[in-house]
Amino acid sequence: MTRYPVTPEGYATLVGELAHLREVVRGAIVRDIEDARAHGDISENSEYEDAKERQAHCDGRVKQLESRIASAEVIDVTRLPASDRVVFGATVK
Repeated sequence: MTRYPVTPEGYATLVGELAHLREVVRGAIVRDIEDARAHGDISENSEYEDAKERQAHCDGRVKQLESRIASAEVIDVTRLPASDRVVFGATVK
């Protein structure tokens, strides 16, 4: 598996987004699907179609984030030696 460098802050952002999608967004989408189903015939229900599309998009993003997190190599840039070269994590002024 290819490892991808990421800062601790970047890793935390990925983990936070994944948790938000799993814990907040998915639940809201499921409720929207249930509400749309309650309106009757789903074959012509645009609310249902929209909710299913959002669910597919959310699930795709969850898989993408899971993959990125699994292949992330967290690099603490504060432990890298000082250099006059531009490298991963360097701040350029």
